[in-house]
Amino acid sequence: MRQLLIGIDSGTQSTKALVVDARDGKVLGAASQAYDLIPNLPPGAKEQHPHTWRDATAAAIRSALRQAKAAAAAERRREEQARETAEAADRKRVAVDVKRKQDEARKAEEAAAQQAQAEKEKAAREAKVKAAHEAELRRALEDVYPQAR
Repeated sequence: MRQLLIGIDSGTQSTKALVVDARDGKVLGAASQAYDLIPNLPPGAKEQHPHTWRDATAAAIRSALRQAKAAAAAERRREEQARETAEAADRKRVAVDVKRKQDEARKAEEAAAQQAQAEKEKAAREAKVKAAHEAELRRALEDVYPQAR
C-alpha cells in the first residue's frame, strides 16, 4: 500500500493542498481553494472566519486527493500498457526464435539430405570404378590365362 503525504498552506487569500507520494516525492495532486475577507467591516479591519479556513482546507484536500487518485489510475494504466507491450514483444521474440529454429532445422535437414546424396553419388562412383577395375583385372587375367575364359 502506498503512503501519501499531504501538505497544507493556508494564507490570507487561499488554502493550498499538495498530495505527495512518500516513497519518491512525486506530486500526485494539488488544489487550491480561494476565499475572501469578511465583507462590510469597519475601515482598516481585515478578518476571516475560521470555518472558512476549515472548509477551504477540506475542499482543497478533497480535490488534491481526487487528482492523486486519477494520477494513480493513470499510472496503473501506463504500467498495464507497458506490461502488455513487454508481453507482446516477448511473444514476438518467441515467434522469431521459433521461426529461426525452424529455419535452422530445415537447413540442417537440407544439409543432411545433400550429404546423403553426395555420399550416395560417391558410393555409386566408387562402385563404378571398382566394377571397371574388376573388368580390367578379368581381361588381364584372361590375357595371361586364356583357359580361364
